[in-house]
Amino acid sequence: MIKRGTYEKDSVTLREYMDGRFDELKQYIDLKFNNIEKSTCLAQDNLNIRLEKMNEFRSTMSDQSKNFVTRNEHDSLISKYDSDIRVLREQNARNEGKANMQSVYVSYAIATIGIIIGVVSLIFK
Repeated sequence: MIKRGTYEKDSVTLREYMDGRFDELKQYIDLKFNNIEKSTCLAQDNLNIRLEKMNEFRSTMSDQSKNFVTRNEHDSLISKYDSDIRVLREQNARNEGKANMQSVYVSYAIATIGIIIGVVSLIFK
């Protein structure tokens, strides 16, 4: 036979057992909610850092695109450079033509001198 005093010390009522289990469950749930809250805060901080970096990248790209030449500006610059190059080519062609005319003039001068020498030699012979 079990003594009544020993039985009461080693036993717990169902209500006490359930209250103890509910307290353990409440502590476990509180711990889980705290962990979820901490991980959510960390994830939010990481997301904020990432979004700040993306915004910085966007502002950099925006600043960079402000310095780019538009298509219309590019086309007008190209047409201006084309006309400048055309003028230089025409001037170069004129200079080459002048050089050729100078050689013609030199040959005319030499021929004229030759004719004069020939005429003088016929006269004095």
